[in-house]
Amino acid sequence: MAKNLRALTDEELNFIDNNYKFETLEDKNNKRYIIVSFNGYDRRVLHDFDKPFLINTSVRKVNISTDAINYWYNDFKDNYSLIEVQNAINVLIVLYQPVNKEEIEKQLKRRTSKVTTV
Repeated sequence: MAKNLRALTDEELNFIDNNYKFETLEDKNNKRYIIVSFNGYDRRVLHDFDKPFLINTSVRKVNISTDAINYWYNDFKDNYSLIEVQNAINVLIVLYQPVNKEEIEKQLKRRTSKVTTV
């Protein structure tokens, strides 16, 4: 299941989280979009809410899944960014843990992707 997936390092996550902003937009036909904007540029990119998309940053390419979009929009939008939710999902997949709201919330509260052993 983990395929060729890896979680963002804390530095990569901080860079993307500090430089990218994620917002939602709903048009008059009730079609929803994700607006991705990069700090420092007056440019916004519109992505379909119901389709995965790729963010190509200077530190990493990150695939944003529809699962991450839905969890973020429905459960975590007020407290976490879309990239944080996607990274939490990636950590869970890499560690072969179930991906559900409760597990994502636990991972988000850890605030790090580092795995420590006891």
